[in-house]
Amino acid sequence: MIEVFRHAPDLDSIFRVERILSLAGFPILWEGNVHGFLFVASRYARKLSGREMSVLGTFALHAGVAMRNANTFALLSEALDEAKRNRSALVEHIQRVEASAEAHDTLTNLLASGGEIRQFLEKMASQISGAVFLYDDEFRISEEYISGSYNGGPANQIREGKFDPVLLITGNSQSRQTGRSVRMLSTGNEQCRAIALHGGTGRRDSLVICHQGDLNAIDIRNLERSTVALSIAKLWNERRETEKLIASSTLLRHLVLVTPPDPPTISAIRERLNLRRDLPVQLALISFSGLDRALQTARVRECASKINVLVDLFDDTYLAVGPGSALHSFVQNLVNSRNGWEVGGILSDPFGDLSQAANYYSSLNRTIPVLRKLSVLDRFVQQCEVNMFAQLFEVGDVARMKRYVLELLRPIDSNSHRQKDEMKRTLLCYFDSQHNIKRTAGSLGIHIRAVSERIESWEGFPNRL
Repeated sequence: MIEVFRHAPDLDSIFRVERILSLAGFPILWEGNVHGFLFVASRYARKLSGREMSVLGTFALHAGVAMRNANTFALLSEALDEAKRNRSALVEHIQRVEASAEAHDTLTNLLASGGEIRQFLEKMASQISGAVFLYDDEFRISEEYISGSYNGGPANQIREGKFDPVLLITGNSQSRQTGRSVRMLSTGNEQCRAIALHGGTGRRDSLVICHQGDLNAIDIRNLERSTVALSIAKLWNERRETEKLIASSTLLRHLVLVTPPDPPTISAIRERLNLRRDLPVQLALISFSGLDRALQTARVRECASKINVLVDLFDDTYLAVGPGSALHSFVQNLVNSRNGWEVGGILSDPFGDLSQAANYYSSLNRTIPVLRKLSVLDRFVQQCEVNMFAQLFEVGDVARMKRYVLELLRPIDSNSHRQKDEMKRTLLCYFDSQHNIKRTAGSLGIHIRAVSERIESWEGFPNRL
C-alpha cells in the first residue's frame, strides 16, 4: 500500500527561509505503522550515496526502536534490555557492513593497481585472522599467507602435506558446482573452507581457508567476493605473462635462428635479462615425459615466473636462456615440481658473446634427440659431460649405435674374470655418471686414481671415445 504525505505549509516555509536545497526523508516505523519521519536537510545540492542512505535508514530504524521502547518501558522492564540487545546487534551489523565495504574498496584498489596474488591472500587472511592457501589444479600449494594472529592446527597439517587429499578434492568439486564456499573440516574451534577459483584458462585452482571460530554470513560473502577478485587478478597476471612470453619468443627465435643475430636483438635481450656485459649466459633444452603439452607449458610458465630467464617452445623441446644462476634456479624449480612425470635436458657451457647463441643451440639441438633414444631424460646434464655417442651418432641410428657399442666393448672379455667384472662395473657406472670420473669413484666407493687406471687399462679406450 502506498501512502502520500503532504508537507505542512509552515514546514515548507522554513525550508525556503533556510534555503534548503536537498532533503531526504525516512519513515520511522513501529509495528508496521509510520510514527514519524527522519529528515536530513542540506543547503547544498547533493545526492546521497547508497552507503549514506543505508546509514540514514539505520538511524530511522533506531528511532523506531527507541519509540517502541519508550512506549513499552512502563509495562515491561525487559524492554530496556531488548533495546540494548537490538542496538548492539545493529552497531555490530553496521561495523560489519563498514568492514565489508572497506575490504571491497581495498580489493578494488588492488585490482586496479595490478596487485600480486600474495597481496590478495594477505588481505583475505587478515579479514578473518586465519590462513589462506592457493592450490593449483594438481592440488599443490602455489601460494600461501598465514595471519600473525592465527595459531590453529589445520594450517600446519596443510603445510606439512598431512591434510586428507579426499577432503580437498571433494570440497573443491562441491564449491565449483555451487559457486560458494564449502566447509571441509570442523574440529572443535577450528574450521577449514574450500572455495574454487573460476577463470577462462581451464585451470582448476582453488583456495583453502583455515580460521578459528564461526564466520558470520557477511564474513563468508566477503571471502567469496575476494575469491572472485583473486580470479580476475590471476587472469590479468596470466595475460601479462602471455604477452611477455610472446615478446620472449620473438627475441629467442631471432637470437638462435638468425646468424648472426642483429645488434638490436642482442641489446633487447640484455635489457630483458638485466645482463651485464661481463656476465655469461647459458642455454637449456628441456624435455618432458608423462605430461601433456598444455600442462608442460603451464609448468614452465610457473617455474619461470619471477626468474630472469627467457623461455619458449621450439618444436618438441623448450629453450631457455639466462644468466647461469637464474637458469639453474629455473631448472631446479622444474625438477622440484615433478609429480608422476619426468623432466630433463641439457645445459650449455657458459658463454659471454650472445652472437654465438645460435651455434650453442645448434649443438644442443643435435644432441638431445640421441639422449632421448639412449634413456628417458629425467635429469639435466652439462654440455661438457654429454656422452660422445651423441656427437658420433647425431642421426639417431639405434642399430648402428648398438653395433658400435658391442664392438667397442668386446676387448673387455679378453681379461681375467675378476678384471672383467671390475671393468664392466666401472664402465657402467662411468656411463651412468655421464663420463664424470669423480662421480664414478664416489658411486663405486673407490679412489679417483683407481677409476682412471681401470679405464686407461682398456687398450685404446681414450681413442675409442
